[in-house]
Amino acid sequence: MMFSHIIAPSSMCSLLCWSVWRFRNDGGRASVPLGIALLFGGGFGWWGFGPLGALIGALLMVGSLSTYLLPVGYALDGKALKVTHLGVVGERDLSRFRRIDFHPKGAFLSPTSRPSPWGRLKGMWIHLPVNGDREAISMALKDAIS
Repeated sequence: MMFSHIIAPSSMCSLLCWSVWRFRNDGGRASVPLGIALLFGGGFGWWGFGPLGALIGALLMVGSLSTYLLPVGYALDGKALKVTHLGVVGERDLSRFRRIDFHPKGAFLSPTSRPSPWGRLKGMWIHLPVNGDREAISMALKDAIS
């Protein structure tokens, strides 16, 4: 079951708002990246620094997965895309993107008009809901970028 929802337009978003919680969406598969992070962080921390190093290493590795483990909110108006995570709001002007590539779990906004090896480093990945709201968001993104 996909955990995501569209929030009604408010003062923060004049067009569309949605949130995606990938950890909850992945169900049973969610334990795999979490287990790998704990194993590697704890293992290398223990190997290099003992029990305290294992704890710090595991916490750092789990912290690096915060966009996977916790919900990420998106707000789209005609000119900008706002991404909210852990209370921090990042805003990107949509005029800097030239192309959008849709994938099964989201969309990649690229600043290059053609696919290039460097475009992946400069672009922005956003997650889209899998349910019916995805179509409305996809159309709004296409309109805003083209």
